[in-house]
Amino acid sequence: MTEQNTSGDAAARASGVFAERYDNFIGGEWVAPRGGEYFENLSPVDGARLNEIARSREADVERALDAAHKAKDAWGRTSPADRARVLNRVADAMEANLELLAKAEAKPEFVRKLEARSRQLAAAFAPELEAEAWRALLDELLFEG
Repeated sequence: MTEQNTSGDAAARASGVFAERYDNFIGGEWVAPRGGEYFENLSPVDGARLNEIARSREADVERALDAAHKAKDAWGRTSPADRARVLNRVADAMEANLELLAKAEAKPEFVRKLEARSRQLAAAFAPELEAEAWRALLDELLFEG
């Protein structure tokens, strides 16, 4: 009898859930690391290779910081209502991908998928709660102040 590999990581690899390679997401786009290096991302469950991850160095960090500083002013000029919409989209995307996030977050000590899913659910609602706080503040300023 052949033993089946039932780990979530094996299923994720087989179903194509994870990309073969991940670059850096900087300034709204995926960019290769400046040094062109990647490291193998191994499953904590079975040690199998999942994919490759960009090996970021100082130049990549500086590039990301430059992009963040550039985006800061535009975000600062964004209205509370528009910020709330962005945060709600983030929450919706996280909620739509709870299963994937739970698999990706699973630890070597075999954290139960349900526990990982509940943490992701809580994280998914954090932006929504912040959006609600912005709406409440905006309502207070516009209608009560």
